[in-house]
Amino acid sequence: IGAESSYLTAMLPTFILSGIGFTLAFGPLTMAATADVGDEEQGLASGLVYTSFQLGGAVGLAAATAVIDAGTSGSAAAAGSSTALLDGFHPGIVVSIAIAALGAAVTLIPLLGRLLPARLAVATSGDQGDRGD
Repeated sequence: IGAESSYLTAMLPTFILSGIGFTLAFGPLTMAATADVGDEEQGLASGLVYTSFQLGGAVGLAAATAVIDAGTSGSAAAAGSSTALLDGFHPGIVVSIAIAALGAAVTLIPLLGRLLPARLAVATSGDQGDRGD
């Protein structure tokens, strides 16, 4: 995004792709979050999932907005100029990427923790068979 970027070419494609991504992600995320929950607790689990979506979005938006405001007000450019606004947007985008990376790590680390012991057990049992014990 630059100071002279147009909405149609710089921002709209990102908004469209984000909307498609959110639309495609909500269903599978809900299914994954409620897959191992008993039938009598499906409503509770679903409520917790959607509450976490809403709370996470609100906290993430508040953090990015605070960083954008701090970057804009701390800019060396003239107050209210597009350059000052961009000086705030750039660190705001970094915060959004950091939040997304943190979310991916929180999701992937437990999955890797489940996969690694199973693979180590298979590798260890295969090694014992090769020794002729």
